[in-house]
Amino acid sequence: SSGPGDAARAAAAQARLESKIRLDSLMQELFRLQDLNKNNLLEEQELVKLNQKIAMLHYGKDSKDADREKVETKYRNHFREHLDPEGKPVDYSKFREYLGRILNGIDPDPRVQEMTLEQWIAEAESGRAAFFCASMSSQSDFEFMQNMSFRESQVFGSRPPTGRPSAAPSGAGCYSPGGPDEATTLPSAPLRLSIDANTPGDAMYGQGVTPKFASGMASGMSSPIHESFGL
Repeated sequence: SSGPGDAARAAAAQARLESKIRLDSLMQELFRLQDLNKNNLLEEQELVKLNQKIAMLHYGKDSKDADREKVETKYRNHFREHLDPEGKPVDYSKFREYLGRILNGIDPDPRVQEMTLEQWIAEAESGRAAFFCASMSSQSDFEFMQNMSFRESQVFGSRPPTGRPSAAPSGAGCYSPGGPDEATTLPSAPLRLSIDANTPGDAMYGQGVTPKFASGMASGMSSPIHESFGL
C-alpha cells in the first residue's frame, strides 16, 4: 500500500511535469513573437530588427545605444555565436535548447524561469508594436510587417467596447492592424504606417489603405544574453 511519502513524491512529480509544460508553452510563445515572417524559423535578420525596436524603446530612438548599425552588429554576432555560425535560420528545437541553457544559467528555479520568460514575452510584444509606430518605422520593416500583428489592448491598454474609434487620437502614431483583439495576420490590404487626427477609424487599423511612410524616415544592450527577452 502507498503511504504519505508516495503521495508526496507523486505530487512533486506532477508539479514538475506541469512546470515543464508551462515553460515549454512560454518558450513557444517567445519563439512565435520573434518569428516575424511566420515561417516557423528564427532568422538572423528577425533577431536584429526586433532588437532594434526594443533598443529604441529602452533608450530612445535617437540614443547612441539605439544606433541601428550598432544593434545590428551586436545581434548578428550573437546569433552566429549562439545559434548558427553561418547565420542560417534555426527551428524551435534549436531555439529551445539555447534558451534552456540561458534560463538555467540565470536561475534553475522553474518559477523564476517562468517569470523571466513572461518578462521577455512582454518585451517582444512591445517590440512588435513598435514596428507600427511611425516614428520608429523604416521602409525595410515592411517585408516583416506584412505578416505581423500585435495585441493592441495588451500593449496600449484596452479600447472602448466598439474597438474602433471614429477618429484616431490627436498625435497618434501607433496602431494595430488587427485592432484591440489582434488578428492573427495583417489584413490583405497594405497597411498605413503613419496616421493623424483626421484618419478614419478603418484606416487606422489598416483596412483598404496604402502604405504611407513618414518623410525623412531613417531607411543594444549590455547583457550578453539580451536585456529584454532571451536573445
